[in-house]
Amino acid sequence: MYIVMSGVIEVFVKQGKENLTLETLGIGSVIGQYSVIDSEFMICGFKAISYGGALVLSLDKKSLDHLCQFSREMD
Repeated sequence: MYIVMSGVIEVFVKQGKENLTLETLGIGSVIGQYSVIDSEFMICGFKAISYGGALVLSLDKKSLDHLCQFSREMD
């Protein structure tokens, strides 16, 4: 799972030799959340399209579980 922290990214799938844009996402957007639930690989790719690139945070299931536990403890 990935969270866009800064910049803008383009989500795409390969169609032959071309990339077919599915969506353009900005700060706070989440990509690949279903892969955390069902352990499937993402079928799309993404790339930074904003000037200066983008910062994307990667979270695996273990990290996400730890973050959720920490959040519950803070309440």
